[in-house]
Amino acid sequence: MNEFYDICTSVQSQNNEYQLRDMGSKQHMMTVGTYGRPGRQGTSSTIYRTTTREDYDLQMAHKLSDCNPPYQLTEILNHHFNFYTENNGDEEIFLKQIKYVILPIIKKHKNKDIHAELVKEWLVSKTDVKSPGLNSSVSIGDIYAPTQLQFNSDNSSQIQDLRMNSDDVREFIRTLEVDIQNLQSEIREDFEYEIGRTIKQLENNKDIRGRLMILGGLIKDVGINTFANVIASPVFELLKPYLGI
Repeated sequence: MNEFYDICTSVQSQNNEYQLRDMGSKQHMMTVGTYGRPGRQGTSSTIYRTTTREDYDLQMAHKLSDCNPPYQLTEILNHHFNFYTENNGDEEIFLKQIKYVILPIIKKHKNKDIHAELVKEWLVSKTDVKSPGLNSSVSIGDIYAPTQLQFNSDNSSQIQDLRMNSDDVREFIRTLEVDIQNLQSEIREDFEYEIGRTIKQLENNKDIRGRLMILGGLIKDVGINTFANVIASPVFELLKPYLGI
């Protein structure tokens, strides 16, 4: 079994379509056999292996990838998220499971870019934007309007007026594109894909906060010190709250 998922056990009937099926204790591995000679019957035997946690990870990834329409996968994610947190309480661990185990499997599937994108957006929706410091909170308004950024802590409070426009975002993207040229090709492709999506939404005048959070997550995964041009850019400090950094 796998504690991350709501699995219908063999003695239960499936309660809803979001549950994973019980895979039992053994999985078919291969069938080997011999051809029979004239007048003799061939023989065959089946080899099994023990079911692993990874088998349930694959089942979860396939269940999400097979969603049609794709946007229904958020309901599956919410179901298993609620199941895990109600039984284990640690939201962050479940989100890491989806981000670092399930999402990479989905990204390997052909023609599943939309499904992978929806999983990323779901992860962003579950991740709070946190400010530096203990017991702090950040309030961010509309991305194209003057924004009040407020840090509240036990000892101090600070209020700043903040304005971010499309030019700030484009400047950030230009510097980011320079820095990613030194990354491994697979990681660079992830950045290029997300940058392309960000530019498209920017050109369509859509809210890009979710896209910026995804880019910020990629930057943190690689390591912020890798992005020298981004750090040196004047707009970086302005955009840090939107990047979740």
